[in-house]
Amino acid sequence: MGIYLHHMAEVDAFYKRLQDDKDPDKLPRYKESMRKAFNHLLICLEMGEYDVSQPMTAEVCRDPYHPVT
Repeated sequence: MGIYLHHMAEVDAFYKRLQDDKDPDKLPRYKESMRKAFNHLLICLEMGEYDVSQPMTAEVCRDPYHPVT
């Protein structure tokens, strides 16, 4: 989820520089499609709510199959 949030912050900053007023719905549609893509990725990775909500730590990096505590 951190990657998703970082990407959305980058998109917001880039979109503000473009100031594209021709299609005001473009940014919300893009964000929605990215949210769906990231949710699909999480489902494919079989990550539970615990794993998604916890920060990435060195321990998790060393053992990606760490037990849920």
